[in-house]
Formats: sequence, C-alpha cells, structure tokens
Amino acid sequence: MPAADLVIQFRELRLSRGGNRADECEDASAGSADRARFAVADGASESFQAGLWANLLVEAYVRSDDLHPDWLEWLPPLQASWAELADHASRPGENGDGASLPWYLESRMHQGAFATFLSLVVEGPTWHAVAVGDTCLFQVRADRLEVAFPLTRADDFHSSPWLVGSRQAPAGVPSQQSVRLEGEWRAGDRVYLMTDALAHWFLTQHEGGLGPWRVLDELLARPREVFEGWVEEQRGAGWLRNDDVTLVAICL
Repeated sequence: MPAADLVIQFRELRLSRGGNRADECEDASAGSADRARFAVADGASESFQAGLWANLLVEAYVRSDDLHPDWLEWLPPLQASWAELADHASRPGENGDGASLPWYLESRMHQGAFATFLSLVVEGPTWHAVAVGDTCLFQVRADRLEVAFPLTRADDFHSSPWLVGSRQAPAGVPSQQSVRLEGEWRAGDRVYLMTDALAHWFLTQHEGGLGPWRVLDELLARPREVFEGWVEEQRGAGWLRNDDVTLVAICL
C-alpha cells in the first residue's frame, strides 16, 4: 500500500479520433489516488467492442490488490463478462435497426476484442509498472526525462503491438507479451501514462531536444477544451496521428 504521507494528484484527459463521437473512443483509463493505482488501455479499432474490453481491463486492475496483473486469475472472468456484453450488443435489434450483425462484424466478434494495457501502482518509495503493447509511461524529474517504458524511441512504434485478447488463452499473456519495470520516485516527480499516438509525439519531441512534458503541464493546468483544441491543431499539422488520445498525468 502507498506510504501514509504520500499525496497523489492526477488528471485524465481523453479525445476520440477526428470524425468520431466521444462515445466511439476505444481508449480507457482508470485511477485511484487513495489506492495509488492507475491503468490505461487502448482498444484495437479493428476488433469487436474494443472499447468495452479496454474499460473492463483498467477497471479490474484498479479494483484489484495485485501488484502485477494476475492474468491467470482475473483475465478469465473479464473475458466472460466481455463475451456476455458483446453477445448482448450483437443480438438482433441491439444495433438499432432491428437486424442482426453483418457477416464481417460477426467474424470480428468470434475473434474477440484486443487492447494494449499499462498499469502503475505506487508502494512506498517504489512504483511498479506492467505493459502489454505500446501504451507508455514517462517519468519526469526536475525537467528531465528519467524513464520511458516500455518503448524508449519514436522508431519503436509499429502497427502490430502486443495486445491482450478477450478470447486469448490467459497463460499466453505473461509468458509472451507482458513486461515489467520498477522505479523510485521523489517528491515532485510527474508520471505520464498515454496511449500510442500521444506517446509517439512525446518521444519525437524529446528526441528533437524539446521538453514535451512542459507542453502537457501547461495544457493540464487549463480547461479540457484547451487540450482538445491543441490535439486538433497537432493533428492538422501532421505532428500527431489521428487516433484516440488518452493522457493520465500523476504528480507525486
């Protein structure tokens, strides 16, 4: 559990890809300052009910007491919940027109949903993170990037990251896909969790000798609409890929 004198503040910001409604965003995040637990997931847009799956993953982690996700124990119940909810959404009439799902969506439903996953828990002076895929953690101290995890360069991003699947064998996650990292924190440190489009922008800016955390801190201090406008500007300029964007900023 976190140290008694540890004070955590955090803020979550999210924006769906351009042209999509807010409820079509397939990113998800959850956090508890009291429990010092946070998680972010990025649902794969080509899979069925990916946003639902991403939400199930992050909510389950923040509710759990595991230091690292116990995939074998808590993934099967989540997969069962996803299957039940996805089946409900696929029944005739559930898609709003009284018709069953088209064949290509039926195929996706049988394949299941997929999402990246990143978790963070603070215990005393130590933080523990687990990542599957390209959702990233960045720790900044005294205006300097201390940690980048699990990817460390902008060139590390590609179109086929590791994913957690709603119909995947749970034993396959820790043995093939899940990576862990531990770090130390100091008072005043900032930790940023972000999905891939924003993480790629962050590392690109850092490699260019800029301090992208300064831009984010300024945005975090202002109303949500300012962040949304900035994202749209970056997309229009070609600096930020048009994808769902999620940022969780944590101050220790």
